[in-house]
Amino acid sequence: MNQINFTFIIPHKNIPSLLSRCLDSIPRRDDIQIIIVDDNSDPSIVHFDEFPGVGEKGVEVYFTQEGKGAGYARNIGLKHAVGKWLLFADADDFYHSSLLTVLDSHLNSSSDIIFFNADSVDSSTMLPHGRMEYLYSLTNTYQNSRNDKMAEIIFKTNHHVPVAKMIKRTLQSVHQIYFEEIPAGNDLMFGIKCNLTAESISISDETIYCATFRPDSLRFKKFDKIIVKSRFSAINRANLFLKEKRIRYILSPMNTIVENISGFSNKEIVSFVFEILHTYSPLRAGKFILQLCNAYMKKDK
Repeated sequence: MNQINFTFIIPHKNIPSLLSRCLDSIPRRDDIQIIIVDDNSDPSIVHFDEFPGVGEKGVEVYFTQEGKGAGYARNIGLKHAVGKWLLFADADDFYHSSLLTVLDSHLNSSSDIIFFNADSVDSSTMLPHGRMEYLYSLTNTYQNSRNDKMAEIIFKTNHHVPVAKMIKRTLQSVHQIYFEEIPAGNDLMFGIKCNLTAESISISDETIYCATFRPDSLRFKKFDKIIVKSRFSAINRANLFLKEKRIRYILSPMNTIVENISGFSNKEIVSFVFEILHTYSPLRAGKFILQLCNAYMKKDK
C-alpha cells in the first residue's frame, strides 16, 4: 500500500455542483486520500447515482443518515483518515493550482500545523470578496509581534477555522481532538485545541485556498435562532476551556446575540443571562449582561 501523505476531508450537504468544483481542484495522486462525507442530503436535490467522487480512485465517499451537521461529517472523515497531514475543505470552496507544489514543499516539516493564506471570491460571479481578509490581518499582526505572548494567544484562539492549513494527523489522533457535533460553530473548539496543543507551528505566505461567498451558506445565512444559539454556546465552552488552561483571554460571545436581540423572546434572553453567569467571572459577566440589557432596551426603538 502506498504511503498516504495528504488526507483531504470535505463535508457536503445539498450542493453537488459546488462539491464537484472543489473535488476538481484537488489533483489525484497515489499519496493523496480524499474523503467526502455527505450529511444526509436531500434526494430531490442530489442524484446519488451520480454523486461526485463515487468510484474514483483515491476518493472515498461516505453517506450518513443522521443529519448532524458538518462537525459530525468531519469526525466521520477523521475516523477514516490515514494521511500524514490533514487538510479540510468546505464543499463550496476550492484550491488553487499551486496546491501540490506548496504541499510537497512542506511535506517533511517538523511543525504540527502549517498556516497558509486564503483569498475569497463570490461563488456565483467569481469576483473578489473580502471574506478572508480578517485571517490575513490576524496573521500579519501575529507575525509582526512574534515575541509577544498575548499576540500568540490571540492568533491561536482566533485562527480556529480548519481550512487553509495542514495539521499533522498525529496531533489530532494522539490528543483525540474532534469537532463538536452542533448546528454551528463546530470548528471552534477543534481549532483552538489543535493550535494550543501544537508544539510548533509555521506560517506560510503562500495562498492555496479560496473560500467562496454564498448568501445562503450556513456562515452567512440570515438570522436563525438555532445557529445563533449554537455559536453563542460554542464560544462560551471555548472560553471555559481557555480558563481551564489558565489562558487569560476571552472570545466575545455577544456580537451575534446583540445584533439579533429582537429575534429572541424574553425567556430566551433570560437563558442567555444564566449561561453568561455560569461561564464568566462576576466582573466579566456583568459587562456582557450590560451589553445585553443595552441591546434589549433599544430593540423596539
